[in-house]
Amino acid sequence: MLGWLYRRLRRRGPEGRPLILELGDLEGLARSGLCGCLLAQEKARLDYLAAHEAYRRESSEERLRELTERLAHLQSVNAVVSSLINEHALEKLIADSREEAEPPARKSR
Repeated sequence: MLGWLYRRLRRRGPEGRPLILELGDLEGLARSGLCGCLLAQEKARLDYLAAHEAYRRESSEERLRELTERLAHLQSVNAVVSSLINEHALEKLIADSREEAEPPARKSR
């Protein structure tokens, strides 16, 4: 689906140094349920805020790099959590619609 974009970017080449992030164990995050997802999202937010405060105290290139990495990580976690919440809601909606579509069982006498 995104192959055309990948090929186009490969032809142009990168504009700068690529940013490679360790996203952690996303599979484990998906298995942890909604509460685990929300806790991971909150941890990413707190890590970003800590990096932002450190950058405000000391405006250095290293702090800016850390702030950028934390922001990218926060955005990644937000995207994954949003997708997992949407997937959970769709699964519940499908299950509910299947239950409504099935006729009630007749009682035998």
